[in-house]
Amino acid sequence: MQSDDPITILIALFSLLVSIAVAYTSNFRKANLKLSLGRNIIFFPTYLVTPANKKIVGLGFNLPITFYNWSPQGGTIQRIRLVVGRKDNDNFYDMAWTTFVKIDSGGNFQDENLAQPIPVHARSSVNKIVRFDWSPELGGKEFDLQVGNYELRIYGWTQNTQKPDLKYMASFNLKDQHYQQYQDNIAANLNESIWVSLDENEKPNQFVSKHTIGVLYSKK
Repeated sequence: MQSDDPITILIALFSLLVSIAVAYTSNFRKANLKLSLGRNIIFFPTYLVTPANKKIVGLGFNLPITFYNWSPQGGTIQRIRLVVGRKDNDNFYDMAWTTFVKIDSGGNFQDENLAQPIPVHARSSVNKIVRFDWSPELGGKEFDLQVGNYELRIYGWTQNTQKPDLKYMASFNLKDQHYQQYQDNIAANLNESIWVSLDENEKPNQFVSKHTIGVLYSKK
C-alpha cells in the first residue's frame, strides 16, 4: 500500500536529489585543473652566435610547476606562458614555454622533450620543470636583468581559447650575489644555473631559540 503522506514524499524527493547531486559530483563534474609553483625559479644565460660571429646573450628560466586535478574527470594543459618583470617597471617579458627539462644524476638540467600539452588524469597531479627562453632574436629586445624585486605570472590554458583560464602569481628578489653570478657566467661563457627563492619562502638552516620559533611560525 503506497503512502500519500506529503512528508514522506518530500523526504523521498529530497533523497533522490541528493543521490543525483552525489552521482554528478563523483562521476560527471568537469575537470578542474589548477597549478602551483615550486619553491624556486632558476635562471641562466643563453648564447647565440650569428653568422657575423657576434655573440647574442639571452636568458633562460627553469620553473618547477605542479599541475593538479582533484575532480573525477581528466583534463589537459594546452599551453603555458611566463610573464616576468621588475615591480618598479611597466615593461614585462612575455614568454612561451619551450621545453620540459629534468635534473640528471649530477644535478644538472637536461632537456627532456619539447613542451607540449600535458594530460592530467582524474584525481591526480603532474610535476614538470618547464623551460622558458627570452632571446633578442625572438623577443626583439634584450632582457634588462637588474637587482630588484620582480613579479612573476604564470598563465595556463586548458582549452584552445584566446584568454587563459589559469593564473598564478609570485614574486622574487634578485640580489647582488645573483646578479654578480650571472655576469660572471657571461664573462666565462658559462650557462650555470642560478637559484632564486620565490616569495621569500626559503630560509637557510638556522639555530634559534624557542621564543624565535614562536615568533616565526606560531599563528596569532
